[in-house]
Amino acid sequence: RKTHVISARALWHNALPLTFANAVGITQWNHLPMLEFEILPGFQTPMEVTRYSFRGWTAISPTRRFDRALTKLQKSMLVVLSEGDELFVAKKLQSFFANAPRVKCVRIAEPTHSGMAFHPQAFEQIAQWLVGAQP
Repeated sequence: RKTHVISARALWHNALPLTFANAVGITQWNHLPMLEFEILPGFQTPMEVTRYSFRGWTAISPTRRFDRALTKLQKSMLVVLSEGDELFVAKKLQSFFANAPRVKCVRIAEPTHSGMAFHPQAFEQIAQWLVGAQP
């Protein structure tokens, strides 16, 4: 699968100080960039994510026992997977979430990893889930 991301660059000079600061409860600089992406010319859209802040970077970093945490979820969760995702294999991810009773996985056919953020099928699945989701 091809991607339109040329490169990703981690900004380690921000990571270490922010990790230590967060360990002692200092979070005021969590908006600083942590990961930047270079996108091929002509592919960038207003919805494209070109960088993650430290806060965003830590949010996508699962805990050591992420699988165990999923089984203890107090609220329901929707995971929308795409067959066209160039970063993840939807079938494998769906099987990973299979043991989590409060997680609903749906797979859609077309969008790429970045395209999921603004794909009509993804919006439709999210809207349907929100209408029927249990608290």
